[in-house]
Amino acid sequence: MSHPIYAGMDDVLLRQIDELYGQGTMRDWAAFTHTAAGLCQAAGRPRIDTDVIDNPLTLLGGGVYA
Repeated sequence: MSHPIYAGMDDVLLRQIDELYGQGTMRDWAAFTHTAAGLCQAAGRPRIDTDVIDNPLTLLGGGVYA
């Protein structure tokens, strides 16, 4: 991934995002990245991690709900 929020991210987490939301579609990845970048900025985090991954997934309608 070329966005700074993905720097040093674990491949397992990237696959999880793709399975839950991106599904290999550039448009979905762009929407996820835009939303996640805004959430990271608001939280003062330089990159996405497991603590913030659920928020963009929920906002965009992806993810697994319990």
